[in-house]
Amino acid sequence: MNKFLSLMCAIGFVATPAAHAAVSDEDFQQLREQLAAVSQRLDELAAENAELRAAQEQSVTAISEVETTIAEIQPAGASAAV
Repeated sequence: MNKFLSLMCAIGFVATPAAHAAVSDEDFQQLREQLAAVSQRLDELAAENAELRAAQEQSVTAISEVETTIAEIQPAGASAAV
């Protein structure tokens, strides 16, 4: 995704030479800094998303284990009560 965003920005600058010529070096540097910040934020969000997915997977596994344990306990308790 990061490479895609960079590629799209590069294409935008190349595809519009008139607009590129109208951008000062200072403006271009600001755009580069903003792109770097967006890229860094995208990487942070991707890492956070991976962590959340792992946590969700652990929760699903834990719930499944609890359900299995409950299912095993209930029949044993039901037969003892009868």
